[in-house]
This record gives sequence, C-alpha cells and structure tokens, in this order.
Amino acid sequence: MFQTKEVSKLVKDCRKEYGDSYRYFLVGSIARGDKNPRDIDIIVYPIYNRLNENEWESLLKKMSIKVRGKKVDAQIIPEFHWVMNDKWQNQEFDKYVILKGKLKHKVDKMINAKNKRRGLSYDMPYMYEEM
Repeated sequence: MFQTKEVSKLVKDCRKEYGDSYRYFLVGSIARGDKNPRDIDIIVYPIYNRLNENEWESLLKKMSIKVRGKKVDAQIIPEFHWVMNDKWQNQEFDKYVILKGKLKHKVDKMINAKNKRRGLSYDMPYMYEEM
C-alpha cells in the first residue's frame, strides 16, 4: 500500500485542525494496490453530513498538495456511507472538489465514464482503506 508518512501526517494535521468531524479514506489506484499510482485519491466523509462550504473549502485546500511527486486528489462525498454499506452501484453522489482554487460541487456516479474506459465496473468491489 502506498500510504506514506507524508499522507498520514497530512490526515493527522487535518484531524488536529478540524476535529473528529471527518473520516478519511484512501481510494482509487492506491486502495487497489497499484505499484505506481498516478495520484493519491482521498475521500473525506463528513460524519455529521452538514454542509459547511467555508470549512470544506479550507479542508480541501489544505489537502491540495503533492506527496513524492504525486498530487493528492481529495474530495468530500457526504453520501460515502452508501459505499461503506455496499449500496453504491446505482447511486449518484454529491462530490465537492477544489477547482481553480474554489470549492465546486458536482453530481456523479462513483464509476464515471473515465473510470469505465480504464476497465472499472460495478461488478468489482469498491476498494477503500480508512486512514
């Protein structure tokens, strides 16, 4: 697993600053165990499921760094509990990301068209590792 000390420290720093309001999950190629992932995908799950745009923007900006030359791609997904309960295949998710320095909202499936082109499908289990 590509969980480095730098990624662990980043999450620890976020927990220190934002308390226990969030859970952090490694997902994507990292969670699937790829030897050389293109980036470091992290899903942030807001435990209390309350919209706090200022805090979310601040948290995601804090996580917008590079670790060992790989970009940390963090996003907040309030409905991540569907994944944890294995009810994610046909759901659309609210996703909050930083684009051009601002918090942006989009709605998408967990396996979007780009992921499907890479060979991922709903027949596969969704891999994640809580940090």
